[in-house]
Amino acid sequence: MSAPDTEDDLRRRALAAAEAIYRLTDPPPFDGALKFLLRRRAMEVVARMAGLAHYASPRRRASAGEGLGAAAAAAGELIRFAAGRGLVSGDHARRVAGAYEWIEERSRDGAPDQNGRGRTPAGAQAAGRAASSRGAIMNDRQRRIMDYLNSSGRAQISNIRGLFGDACSGKTLQRDLWQLVRSGLIQRQGGNRWTVYSIGH
Repeated sequence: MSAPDTEDDLRRRALAAAEAIYRLTDPPPFDGALKFLLRRRAMEVVARMAGLAHYASPRRRASAGEGLGAAAAAAGELIRFAAGRGLVSGDHARRVAGAYEWIEERSRDGAPDQNGRGRTPAGAQAAGRAASSRGAIMNDRQRRIMDYLNSSGRAQISNIRGLFGDACSGKTLQRDLWQLVRSGLIQRQGGNRWTVYSIGH
């Protein structure tokens, strides 16, 4: 986007995605349990987005932005799952999942204020790393992930988690993978438990 993203941009996208999910899950044949989960996740994104406006301190905004990103990621995975079950068309699923990916990326960059300012220091650093070229500086965990993918070709999250055992939290590992995907060093395919990572092209 040419102009900085603002809270209003995020709010509009969150509301539009929630409305789409309600429309897509309305037909009677739609699985009741999945409908409940999808709508609940969509409303969680909207609620977290609304809550973001109440935080002024960079630390609280960073925490709220992280929660919003996680909720958006979960909603995106669920809509992909619904598409995989044939409950939602692939085109509709791509649009809605794309909206949630957009929200996830913007929220993890550091939640902007009403003027597009106020990105958190941690968010600004992550955005700077992600915007770097393929020669970007990686941390030790990311280097190990890259070495593993270079030798194995493809891997699921469980394989990658096995590299670190208890030395690395799942949250930290997800952040490392997200940064590698965003920088174009690796690519991500599939969703939920079936996500596969491979070297980017």
